Amino acid sequence: MNAAVERAGAQVAHQAGARTVIPMKTVAVRYVVLNQKGGVGKTQTTFQVGRELAELGLRVLVVDFDPQGNLTYAMGLLPPEDTPEDAPSLPKAMTGAWTGTPRELVVEYPHAPGLLLLPWSWDHFSMAKDLEHCKKQEERLSWVLDEFDGFVDVILVDCPPSLDVLNDNALMAIGDGRGKVLVPVEAEDFSLRATNILLGQIKAAEIAFRMTIDILGFVVSKMTDTLLALDCLEKILAIPGIPVLATVKHRTEIQQCVREHKALRDHAPKNDQLAVYTALAGKLKP
Repeated sequence: MNAAVERAGAQVAHQAGARTVIPMKTVAVRYVVLNQKGGVGKTQTTFQVGRELAELGLRVLVVDFDPQGNLTYAMGLLPPEDTPEDAPSLPKAMTGAWTGTPRELVVEYPHAPGLLLLPWSWDHFSMAKDLEHCKKQEERLSWVLDEFDGFVDVILVDCPPSLDVLNDNALMAIGDGRGKVLVPVEAEDFSLRATNILLGQIKAAEIAFRMTIDILGFVVSKMTDTLLALDCLEKILAIPGIPVLATVKHRTEIQQCVREHKALRDHAPKNDQLAVYTALAGKLKP
């Protein structure tokens, strides 16, 4: 099977009287990395898994959809502070304030040619407010991501810690089999409570938008061997219908990746948790 999922069917054209079958472009597999609680490992999961998918030979787009811009910072690709106000950006592409090709916005992670970033911009701060004035405001991210079909194999969206129109956009982008939700959690009580609220939000979105939303599973981050963490892990494992795909143990070198602006593979390739991210990427590989 191709690295990306093929669109059903083929386009038929007639050239010089002959019947020619033109294959349809491939569709990128989408994952939204989602949890409305901050600090649970969304950005690290997006970055590290994206890097490992690229290592597996895939062309990967990671999307910084969080107004805080942590993914762009972690990858060392922040825009200059003197960026012009009229510079193109993801928010402008979503609202129609800029009508160029979204592929023009992409920048490459310097340590892996197959890993691309749709970066944070200064416009991200007002993105949710700006969408309020748009028709079909919950569909705008999906429209932008459609432009990457045939260009990348996998898309990972690093979502903000919120319960607003931005995460509604993320869910709409993967609804009805278009992709899946990946839920990073931390084995502690606040995170566990937030996860239960998130699952409720997803159910509500299914009803409001009349679509099905598939949750691929949980990624437990910053795991320790304390009794509290182990108890919380048991409760996460007991949530019906949603598997734990990976448990990433707390390691200082993972935190240092942000300061070094490198993925774990490029910063500390001998770290024992790299194998966890590699195995997780294998589960996401088309």
